[in-house]
Amino acid sequence: MAIPSVLAKPTLCGNADNAQQQQQQQQQQQNQYNDVRIERSLALLKSIETHDTTVGDKYISPTKYIQHNPVVGDGRDQFKDIIVRPPGDNEVELVRYFRDGDHVVIHTNYRLPNFFANSRVAAFDIFRFEGDLVVEHWDNLQVVPNTTASGHTMFDGPTKVTDLDKTEENKRLVRDYLETGFIKKDKAVISKFIPANYTQHNPLIADGRDAILSAIDQFTPKKLRALYGSGNFVISLIENEMGGKEVASFDLYRVENGVIVEHWDTVAEIPAASEWKNKNGKF
Repeated sequence: MAIPSVLAKPTLCGNADNAQQQQQQQQQQQNQYNDVRIERSLALLKSIETHDTTVGDKYISPTKYIQHNPVVGDGRDQFKDIIVRPPGDNEVELVRYFRDGDHVVIHTNYRLPNFFANSRVAAFDIFRFEGDLVVEHWDNLQVVPNTTASGHTMFDGPTKVTDLDKTEENKRLVRDYLETGFIKKDKAVISKFIPANYTQHNPLIADGRDAILSAIDQFTPKKLRALYGSGNFVISLIENEMGGKEVASFDLYRVENGVIVEHWDTVAEIPAASEWKNKNGKF
């Protein structure tokens, strides 16, 4: 409750405490972007554009690199093999990124002509570190369509990580939303977490709460497999089913004032296990 101004007598100590808190928050914010693990993760993805195989040598463990992309094998050399494919006009735009403990999450806008012709590709890449070396990788890629239902792209919107002091609170909120509302398809519960002016970047769904309530009947969420977050951004990895096919859904949420106000995602079919290049599974 605010103290009436006629009674408020701020002290130097109080001002100093507030200034110190602000300074700490600013330092935390700066650390988010000067983090060794983040820098190394970004460099690894950028090496796909530059074809620089030395980046993988420096930042991926030589003894353990667990791969969850089903069409790529385990090991550092398999990552380098992608880098040395016949040079093309690869483009890697690093849109959003944050770190949650040992995991770095990156939202990326790719152009990879060797793999997706001339299509743009939206992706989420997640790297797990032991020490300062990458030992595990997950990703989920989706071809970007020419038009979207909302008029937004799969990438636009805020990119800055804020509210670092609310990280755990926001992660709990998104987990509650997914486990009590989204996965159970409970529209009443979903409505408590999502405002009417919800901003949507899934290319097939329009803006607004009503649109997501209508769209949820088109798929069957099965299980929340992982969740990471930093400040106002939280990402979930969900095992899903659409049209009778097993799919992976990586969903990035932006939280503001205790509600989920914005959403980006990539949805990709999971190939049959007989086609996998590794034994680790998508998740």
